Amino acid sequence: MTRSVRFARSLPLTATLAIGLAIAGCGNGAEQPAAPEAPAPPNPASPTPTPEATGATDQAPPPGDATQQPGTATDPTAQPTDQPTDTEFAGGACASTVGALTITRDITVASGATCVLEGTRVDGDVKVASGGTVRLVDARIDGDVQGQGHAAVTVSGGQVDGNIQLEAGDAATVERVRIDGDLQAERNTGAQRFTGNTIDGNLQCEGNTPAPSGSGNRVNGNKEGQCASL
Repeated sequence: MTRSVRFARSLPLTATLAIGLAIAGCGNGAEQPAAPEAPAPPNPASPTPTPEATGATDQAPPPGDATQQPGTATDPTAQPTDQPTDTEFAGGACASTVGALTITRDITVASGATCVLEGTRVDGDVKVASGGTVRLVDARIDGDVQGQGHAAVTVSGGQVDGNIQLEAGDAATVERVRIDGDLQAERNTGAQRFTGNTIDGNLQCEGNTPAPSGSGNRVNGNKEGQCASL
């Protein structure tokens, strides 16, 4: 009787152990472990900025990139700091002062423009349009100096290998110039003075009001018209 009671009391302990072993076997058997839980998504109210979102990269900007400051050598929109000077003049329309350069083409002076050539050599003509002004100082002109309706023409010193032709313009001064061709003045209405020139051709003046003035011109050709006594 007593033995039967002891067995009856031990039965629950054995069952308890069996149940415990069965539970433990669930973690070691053929069944796969449970997948780890996924991290909780970030709060949409305060997203974490990413390099793509902010535009930040670890790469250096390529040459010429828009992040360069204006004015750098590679900036195509940068403006030069120095403006072109008279030493860059190459002929054509002139409206400034040109120094001791050699110009290999004609020079033109437009209406209202003023062109000054100081010690300049021109392998061509100097042409002054109606209303234009030119001043040549110790210049060397391989062609002609032509004024047509000019406002003013001044040639002081230097040499003209062609002719000086002044027609239907205003004032003019030609002094101490070596002229290989002619000096001609016709139908001008401003004061004109021709002094101390050496002229291989002719000195011809006609229809000017007032008549030209001057003296000391050495002319190898003829002195004619209003300039016969100059």
